[in-house]
Amino acid sequence: MKKTILFFYLTILCLIPVFSTEAESFFDREGIQHTLRLGLGVNSGQGFEPYKTMIQPEFTIESEKLSFFGGSQIANKMLNFTVQGVWWPWHSQKVRFGAGGLFNYNLFFETSQTNNIMPGLFLEVRPATFFGLKMDVDCLFKFRDIFAIDEYKKWLYSWCGGLNLELDLYLPGEFMVYSKISSYEMYRYMMFMAPSFTFGISETKTKPFSFTLEASVRYTDFFTSSNYYDSTEIRLMMGFPL
Repeated sequence: MKKTILFFYLTILCLIPVFSTEAESFFDREGIQHTLRLGLGVNSGQGFEPYKTMIQPEFTIESEKLSFFGGSQIANKMLNFTVQGVWWPWHSQKVRFGAGGLFNYNLFFETSQTNNIMPGLFLEVRPATFFGLKMDVDCLFKFRDIFAIDEYKKWLYSWCGGLNLELDLYLPGEFMVYSKISSYEMYRYMMFMAPSFTFGISETKTKPFSFTLEASVRYTDFFTSSNYYDSTEIRLMMGFPL
């Protein structure tokens, strides 16, 4: 495990010059989209998470070669923070392929804190004006501190694969309907056998604002005979371009 972690950090260090070179031109280009978003949500409260309501302030940057996401989830007895960057070195009118990484810090005030690090490969395909596909394959490294056992072991280490698959349908009137299955969410990083199924609708007709309504249904041990329903979460998000 220690050799795997060392390899990961050395890989990130080697990529820093590449990202730095791209970043120099990134902020000088036209066509960059900066968006502020605010999300409000409710959780059924049956599963792993201890909250029933939460707020999600977020900021995104999107360009031809670079994507950035930064956001936080604030809820009862927990705080969550995520940053993600994706570099798209290969792109055409209908396809783009890239590599990126994500860091998430998850704090449960009374029980634990977790650092999640997830490098991955990303693919976006838009074969037609009304249809799109997004996919990423990842490797999740978890470093968890459980307060109750600090005296015996400060950090617990684990890793697993990650997968996200999203299908987008673009409708008349600036609406988009999407569905996805994923082993992770931007503020939730479980082991591979605990996927989320998300369904949502987004609209940009009410310019300059955009609105998104989505629902996620979560399971644990899904790929075994004892799959278990965990919880449902519903979110309403408003975006504002800068």
